[in-house]
Amino acid sequence: MIGKCKSKKVILENIMSKLNNMEESYKSLMTEFDCLVEENKVLKSKLRVVKNDLEVMRKKTDIEPNKIFSEINDRMSRAKNVLLFNVKESNHLDIQQRIGLDMKKVLEIIFPANVTPDEIVKVLRLGEKSNMLY
Repeated sequence: MIGKCKSKKVILENIMSKLNNMEESYKSLMTEFDCLVEENKVLKSKLRVVKNDLEVMRKKTDIEPNKIFSEINDRMSRAKNVLLFNVKESNHLDIQQRIGLDMKKVLEIIFPANVTPDEIVKVLRLGEKSNMLY
């Protein structure tokens, strides 16, 4: 009978040891779980911020496709425009003569670029008539 008691005592000690190991594993898992829960809260908060930022960006860049196509067409039509600044104006009274003189002046300026008069569609002055006359 003493042998049976010893073996029951050893079995009981083994069970207690396993229970202690399981309890330590449980505590470790709970600590890790708590860390994951906190990390999850932080990530959810950051995700909310990113979503809000994305929504703000969408509102700022909400451009209608028609406006985009219109802008592209406008840029294509202006792609070959050339602006010249500080070009003296003719004091000739006849408009056609002034246009002709402007064309001649433009050709003098852009001659090094090998542009022919046929390639120039229109010469147009912008703004008010200045005091810079030739």
